Amino acid sequence: MKRELHVRFCERLGAKLPGSTYLAMGMDQKQAAIMAAVELETKLHFDRDHDGARTLTQPDCDSARAFVDAAGHLLLSIVHSTLHLRIEGAERWLAGRGTLE
Repeated sequence: MKRELHVRFCERLGAKLPGSTYLAMGMDQKQAAIMAAVELETKLHFDRDHDGARTLTQPDCDSARAFVDAAGHLLLSIVHSTLHLRIEGAERWLAGRGTLE
């Protein structure tokens, strides 16, 4: 007797979902790294557009770098290097502003 496809699939996994679980964990790290860089650039652009605003700090750059480094093995090399370049650009701007802590 043939069983329905979804039943055979579920039985084969044995109530474990390692593939989906590991993929989701990797995606969370990728998203966190990219969002950290996006938030960093958002603060950078806000500071550039609003003279005297000081929302971007060195700890922001350090935090973004930590997220990118943590997800480095999951990101494509071009994405990883681009995120690092964006962080370095923010650090250069901070150094030029004279607030590198």
